Amino acid sequence: MSRMRKLLERHGLTGERYQELADQGCGICGTMVGNSRWERLAFDHDHSTGLFRGLLCGSCNNMIGLAGDSPERLEIAANYLRNGGTNGLVHS
Repeated sequence: MSRMRKLLERHGLTGERYQELADQGCGICGTMVGNSRWERLAFDHDHSTGLFRGLLCGSCNNMIGLAGDSPERLEIAANYLRNGGTNGLVHS
């Protein structure tokens, strides 16, 4: 069984549904990627439940992973960027 077929099966997707999602690009930034091994969209899933969330480009998938899948951490990071590098927190 091919790697792609295993991923589709693991995440409960048909080939048609995968293509619909892939045609929309990354679920966060909308980046369109190719079909080569190095450009494919990643199958994003909740690490605690295993449930499929969507297809992401490598950068967005890494961002979520590095943030530990924490919406709170990502919101703090977004506020940091919005505020020009300060989020009002003082670290000692």
